[in-house]
Amino acid sequence: MAGDAQQKSALRQQWRARRDQTSVSQRNRASQRLSRHLIGMAPWQDAAIVASFIAYGSEIDLAPIDTIARKAGKQVAYPRVGTGRDLTFHLWQPGDPSSQSRLGVIEPLPEAPQVTHESIDFLWVPLLACDDNGIRLGYGGGFYDRVLDINKGVACGVGYSWQRCHRLPEEAHDQRVQGYLSDQAIEWFDAIDRD
Repeated sequence: MAGDAQQKSALRQQWRARRDQTSVSQRNRASQRLSRHLIGMAPWQDAAIVASFIAYGSEIDLAPIDTIARKAGKQVAYPRVGTGRDLTFHLWQPGDPSSQSRLGVIEPLPEAPQVTHESIDFLWVPLLACDDNGIRLGYGGGFYDRVLDINKGVACGVGYSWQRCHRLPEEAHDQRVQGYLSDQAIEWFDAIDRD
């Protein structure tokens, strides 16, 4: 619906502006607090391959929990904009070669080992906002909606606690996340094995 698309465009600007006001020290504290909620989080604990992302701009930084994942023996993959409008996921860790996408996002090189969407057990999903039903406000390209349509692992939005809201406009192509991790808590929207 055109009205929902226009409303989402305005909301993107508002949520991004609010997130950009988060100071570097606030971002660092919030990023460190994410790990407190991983203990006993069965879908993440049981995952062999975790898809993450490299923080861009004012996004919450997943580097601390990615380090924990690697120490636990998990493979951690990061997105790369592939041909067209699709994301591919590649194994990567700090120090590995990287490049910058046309949008300025740091991503693995195309020759980094690729993992299939179907092999990803747990997927951290970036967002601007997330509502009570697991609908997320993304950046408008539909990249993660296409991934979530294919991937059957557990998808969890991740961000600051204040990025949670009651309701967001929903379009037909929008894909839900099953949970939301913030610096304050982990919330689940679906009945999945959480323990």
